[in-house]
Amino acid sequence: PPPPPPPPPLALRTVAAAAGGCHTCVISECGRGNSAVRCWGCNDAGQLGQGDTLARGGDPSSVPALQRPVPLAAAAGAAWPVSVSAGDKFTCALLSDGGVVCWGENAHGQGGVGSTSPTLGAGLDPAASLERARLGFSFRAVEVGAGGHHHVCAIGADGSLKCWGGNWWGELGLGDHMDRGARPSSMGEALPAVDLGSGARAVQVRLGGFHTCAIVEGWAPPDRAPRGTSPRRAAAMRAAMATAPQGGGRAVKCWGANEWGQLGLGDTRARGRHPAETGDALPALSLGSTAGDVPEALALAKHFSCAALRSGSVKCWGGNVYGQLGTASEEEAVGDEAGEMGDALVAVQGLAGPVDAVAASSAGYYTCAHLRAAAGAGEDAGGAVATASAEKAAVQCWPLPHGLPPRGGEQFEAEGRSGENFGEHHGAFRHNAPMPMLLGEPAPKAHVPLPGAARAAAVGLGAHSLCVAAQGPGGDVFCYGSNDHGELGLGDTAPRALPPKGEMATALDLAPACLPDSAPTAPPTTGGSGGVQSGHQSSPRGGGGQVRRSRAALASSARGRGSGGGGGVHSGTDPLRGEGERGWLADWDVDTHAYAGEHHAGRRPISTPFRLESARDSRQHAGGDRSGERLHGPAAQRVLIIAALVAGATAAVASALVHARRRAHDVMAGDGRTPRVNNARGLLL
Repeated sequence: PPPPPPPPPLALRTVAAAAGGCHTCVISECGRGNSAVRCWGCNDAGQLGQGDTLARGGDPSSVPALQRPVPLAAAAGAAWPVSVSAGDKFTCALLSDGGVVCWGENAHGQGGVGSTSPTLGAGLDPAASLERARLGFSFRAVEVGAGGHHHVCAIGADGSLKCWGGNWWGELGLGDHMDRGARPSSMGEALPAVDLGSGARAVQVRLGGFHTCAIVEGWAPPDRAPRGTSPRRAAAMRAAMATAPQGGGRAVKCWGANEWGQLGLGDTRARGRHPAETGDALPALSLGSTAGDVPEALALAKHFSCAALRSGSVKCWGGNVYGQLGTASEEEAVGDEAGEMGDALVAVQGLAGPVDAVAASSAGYYTCAHLRAAAGAGEDAGGAVATASAEKAAVQCWPLPHGLPPRGGEQFEAEGRSGENFGEHHGAFRHNAPMPMLLGEPAPKAHVPLPGAARAAAVGLGAHSLCVAAQGPGGDVFCYGSNDHGELGLGDTAPRALPPKGEMATALDLAPACLPDSAPTAPPTTGGSGGVQSGHQSSPRGGGGQVRRSRAALASSARGRGSGGGGGVHSGTDPLRGEGERGWLADWDVDTHAYAGEHHAGRRPISTPFRLESARDSRQHAGGDRSGERLHGPAAQRVLIIAALVAGATAAVASALVHARRRAHDVMAGDGRTPRVNNARGLLL
């Protein structure tokens, strides 16, 4: 019989996106383990990962399709990038084996390599310069947030949280204001985990300009402060105990800068700079007293914070000079005074339906939300029943006056600037905001259009621009907003406002479709009792043969207690991710717990600009038997060098043993003494 026809080529998909101050990055994928990071926009600190400081995306010769991917192969080895996160002038990628690689600005050690040397600036070889962040031998990241101006945080598979980089306002949550990551002695095993409280595990972490918030579970503070606790910490613990959720349920804890009330603690005092402001002494936020006021997802911006709640509503607190809290409040800030949080905190008004995720820019003044379903009835935050039709589905953002994200007041914030408090001396900004004040009425919610009834797979919010990727084959990406540095990737520097109702913008040209040899060569391995989710669709078998695992299964595997038949692959629904394979929540809010450390195909990230290469699907676990893998380039060189060193060392030891035995024989033959053993060296003397 004639041979079966070759499988059709896989479609390029955009599976993650992020944006910094004025640069944008996406991860494009052609099948499992065959993914690449591409960045464009401003590049003054090397944040695009190209080994220079040339901006890209602002002329036809530097559009994303003509750029090579960030060269992660040397640092990643057999792993591949699964999510990307961007700070103001730096970028970090989470790898499939739980490693973290950062590039760009590193003045505060945010690269995590124990120095402040540029990681990918002008004149540096990208392939040789990139290193993994040194987070400790046993720490395997499952989520990375690099949204801060100068700091990064990562959640480990065991629910621990580590943060490094700038720490002037206590944004690292370590009880001091010393940077971490600038010296080798501050990283690795020496980098402590953030004390979230007794029994608390981090579920999600988000970073604002100079503050950090985490959703935690399992926090159960003691009834009283332990003996020997300082009076200040004991008093703080007594106050914090009252905010702990019943039964170790979910809670939100925030620390760092707080001059706008962005920590939601009813004052403007920073937290995290003193030991008495951490752990059981750090109170949880109050978002309301009903069963629906449980936090499901967070988004942090420059001076404010938002939470998507189980009820489908969104609540925001902090600075409000643009009306970015999404309510009709006439206050310039909410959460900076007692009595403004909890049930008194008004939910965002005017949303077209229940929300399942939120996103914000740590350098910006606006927020975007994704509606929970593409069709069906829901109840908006104001209580009115609304239908999330295909036209209204996907993304709503606010405030977007004239279809553009608001231009910030950096020139006003910079007045009175000293040290690392950029954006926190804001008195002049309060009264000289460059955009019209929107207080007293809800900021209009702008719909971000996507083709047909498509939903958003990923979004990246920059200071004044945003990019949204549509789910499905092609991975079309649409960008809007300011474009001074080419951050929209359209080959010019003209701004783009959201198009009028019923119209679509031009999609970015990211790369050609995947080539036929990009298709996987082996079917996915499944666990017992059907514990597999594969592909990008909600069907049990989809393109790319991907195997998804729940966060609980991943954490269990990290502790050596993985269960399930076959290869121990788990299935399950993550409450922060939603139903189905690689859904909206898996990528849009850059929550990738179910990727890191899972069974993988042993593929290397791509190293060529256009061809998304594939490798043999060995279905071997990260860190396990890799005998079937082929090593190329720097990886092969390292293996050969190590093998040569081991062989040389073995020969030297054998020679020393022979010499020692001969010497011992000569000694005994000469004077009849019994040979003795030198315990320090283990040799006969």
